[in-house]
Amino acid sequence: MSLSLLTAQVSTGGMISQAGIAHTRSRPTDTEALLTLYDAKVSREHVEHEDRMSKIQEMQRPRRSSEASARRVERLQEKTAAYQAALNKLTGGSKNEGRVLFAAASGPDGVAVSARADWVKAVQTGDGNDAVTVTGVRVQSVYTGAGMDAVAVNGQEVQSVYSGAGADAVAVSGTVVSSIYTEGGNDAISVQAGIAGGIYGGDGSDAITVDATLGGGVARRLSLNETTAAERTALLSGDVAARYRAVQSNIADVNGGAGNDAINVSGAEAIHVAGEAGDDLISISGRTVGLHYGVGDGHDVVKIGAGTDVLLQLGARPDGSSAPEAYSVTREGDMMRLDFGNGSITFRGMMQAGTVAVLPTGWGEPTYLNAALDRTA
Repeated sequence: MSLSLLTAQVSTGGMISQAGIAHTRSRPTDTEALLTLYDAKVSREHVEHEDRMSKIQEMQRPRRSSEASARRVERLQEKTAAYQAALNKLTGGSKNEGRVLFAAASGPDGVAVSARADWVKAVQTGDGNDAVTVTGVRVQSVYTGAGMDAVAVNGQEVQSVYSGAGADAVAVSGTVVSSIYTEGGNDAISVQAGIAGGIYGGDGSDAITVDATLGGGVARRLSLNETTAAERTALLSGDVAARYRAVQSNIADVNGGAGNDAINVSGAEAIHVAGEAGDDLISISGRTVGLHYGVGDGHDVVKIGAGTDVLLQLGARPDGSSAPEAYSVTREGDMMRLDFGNGSITFRGMMQAGTVAVLPTGWGEPTYLNAALDRTA
């Protein structure tokens, strides 16, 4: 991955916005290394939350000993620093420890912003056609207002990238990418990450490309459940039944939003995808992919990569989408179509696909549509 180029571009009305970024650090692709890093990230966030709550409580309790309060804050800050040091060690470290950056800019015709620091705490621009490039070990927040923006972010940990209404181009590369949101408009999103989640295209016909080792939803569940390395291996690399249990979720890592989207997702282990409303074209590949579909999601076409196992979850989304009451299955050679009355999913690549299964509602055991239960490749 080092010295490669990640680009995203979108064309609207004859104009092109483009975001590009050169990778100078390679990201780990070993799943256990990524989950160890993710555990450290979650632990640091927990301590940071504890620190914030402690400060709020001290403001509400003015009679408490200031000396005891200072000691508690100091201990929490030491913990935060220790977790951040662990993250730096896991991801190759930082050459400029302690640098923190805030940046804000706006202009009627848009602005060009280039930010680089170990900790990029916040970069914000107003309305207009902005060009933003951000590089950091930890990128906490990048926000651009309405307009046709071009945003490129490179960080070991990318927490939040938000672009307002307009045809935006967003390119993000990171070890852990937690949230990317583009508002209405025909946006282009390109992501390369070890762990990726919270990617949402908003309204409009978006083009989304994601290359990730693991989806953020699966990573967070494994971290919160405090699974061991052996348990993680059994869940993510075991037989298809075990992997389907691991991938079940009501939250998609990649979500196209309303509109006729083109989504291309590859995940080496497990990741979740939702096209939402509109007639979407979705290409998926990897070991195990969870695909979400609900009433009103349109007529989607899904191309399955070689050996990819797909779990179709009906109505499994927090936006209130309900599951279709019934469906019929048609199989013709390399194509399989599920008809839901007012919508459908057409799978292509069935001859090379792994197992395709349907989970009607909620959690439980799926119905296998095309292959033997013991397929593990």
